[in-house]
Parts: sequence; C-alpha cells; structure tokens
Amino acid sequence: MIVVMEPNATDAQIVTVVDRLVHLGFDIHRSTGAQHTLLGAVGSRLVDARELELLGGVNKVVRISSPYKLAARAFKPDGTQIKLGNVTIGGEPVVLIGGPSVIESREPLAAIAEVLAQQGGHVLRGNAFRASNDPFGFQGLGEEGLRLLRATADEFKLLALSEVNDAAQLELVARYV
Repeated sequence: MIVVMEPNATDAQIVTVVDRLVHLGFDIHRSTGAQHTLLGAVGSRLVDARELELLGGVNKVVRISSPYKLAARAFKPDGTQIKLGNVTIGGEPVVLIGGPSVIESREPLAAIAEVLAQQGGHVLRGNAFRASNDPFGFQGLGEEGLRLLRATADEFKLLALSEVNDAAQLELVARYV
C-alpha cells in the first residue's frame, strides 16, 4: 500500500506513520517529492486503511493489489530512469532494444542488429545462456555467444545487453556487455 502524506506533514508525523507501519510488519520505502511524501509499505499483512488515515499528517492510503508495487506510478510519480552506457531508459526518447531470445549464430544476430541500427535502435540484446529444463537441449553458446554479441553490437554501434541466469555467469557476462 502507499501512504500519501499531506504536503505540510511534519517530520515527526512522518516518523510516527513509518514507526506504525514497521510495527505492523511492513518494509517501508520513502519517496519525498516536491509536494508530498509517499510511504510505500511492502508486506502481505492486511491492515485497515482507516486506522492509518486517522494518524496525523496522512492525506490518504492507496491499496495496491498488483504484483508490481515498487514500480507503481502512484509510488514513484516521476518514473524510473536507468542509465545504460550513453542511453537513459525511462522517459523520452523511447529506447529501442531488440535481439534474439538466444544467440545461435552470427548471421541472424547481425541481420537483427542491422535492422535495429537502421531504425534508430540503441541496444542489441541476446542471451548466450539458455535457461532450459532439458539438460540435453541447446544450452546456448556461452562465452562464444557473448563474443558474438559484443562484436556485432560494436559493428553496428549499439550497446550490448544479455541476461544472467546464474550468479556464476555474472563476471563472464560483465566482461562483454
């Protein structure tokens, strides 16, 4: 849930609300904007919103039943921006990211990268490791796939992006993307 504080709520009132929410078992994420302080209360406990609305300085309590509480626009009205190389994801202009689900060879990767670059794309993405329940199925090209991704992204002046399916892959993937 999100607790929207009054624009003139004092620090003491905000601390009181935070303390109450923590006492009820919530993790609190505070966002102080130009007009309001928002308190994102993350937890599975059901609480009567009216109880919180009676606390000093509270404007309203908004229930969020969606699974994406931390990404909700009501919690973070200015949006989220992520810096990826020289590109900022979030806001304007829209960042175009494209690529294959799994890198299998250079030819299809280069064909996608060429179209992506021609259309003003920014990021070439592709997975070098395939998450699969079948131990005998194609597992991806691994480091060779990462080399192909890096070389192809460089050739078409795109950034490179890949997923990490296991913490053991992190350092290897970081060398190429």
